[in-house]
Amino acid sequence: MSRYIGACFLAWLMLQSLGAASNVSAAEASLVRAPEIEVSGQKSVKIDATRAEFSIEVLTDAATADAAGAENATISKSVTQALQAAHLSNAEIVASRLTVRPRWTYDQQTQQQKRAGFEAANSIQVASKQLTRIGTYIDVALGAGATGVSSVNFSAEEREIDDARQQALKEALQKARREAETLAHAAGGELGDLLYITTGQGGRQESFGNLQQVVVTAQKMAGPASEVISTQLTISATVYAHWKLAGK
Repeated sequence: MSRYIGACFLAWLMLQSLGAASNVSAAEASLVRAPEIEVSGQKSVKIDATRAEFSIEVLTDAATADAAGAENATISKSVTQALQAAHLSNAEIVASRLTVRPRWTYDQQTQQQKRAGFEAANSIQVASKQLTRIGTYIDVALGAGATGVSSVNFSAEEREIDDARQQALKEALQKARREAETLAHAAGGELGDLLYITTGQGGRQESFGNLQQVVVTAQKMAGPASEVISTQLTISATVYAHWKLAGK
């Protein structure tokens, strides 16, 4: 009788062991990740610039703050009038900012900073859609007494930029899917369900005219207007996507 009970107990232990092993195998199988394909696609769309922004600088120096400010105001008015005569509208002169500050020099004898006068600086901000006349505006401003011009920043309307980004996103996803299908076929399977998709940090790239060279040329030479060539804006988008690999 004791032998019979012992055999039954051993059989029970074996069944328990088999059940535990089966549960472990099932758990391990559930942890095995199904094959996936992860790809990215990037595309860019070019659009024409429709707007140019730049600033005109007027810098003056005098013994007193009042004198520096007054001289700057006179030259700035001449610059503004010259721009208006060149068909730049008041609406295209979007801002003007005047600052006056002391100008310091170092006294070798006293080894201290010494006030040598005052500087007045005015920055006239221009935003225009007349892209073919930007070079003319620069020459006119310099000829009227402006002391410098910033680089030109080309841009476009937000609606045009948004439309271009939407197109870039669409083409980026199409490119990502083509690459995923190629990988799936190469692996002997098919492209399965889309698991998730996200976009990368898109951006806008643009080229700036070399305004420093334009300014130097305008100051040294009299003749045809300086040419500032407008550029195209490059709107780019990146898409990251995961698909299941089917048939594997």
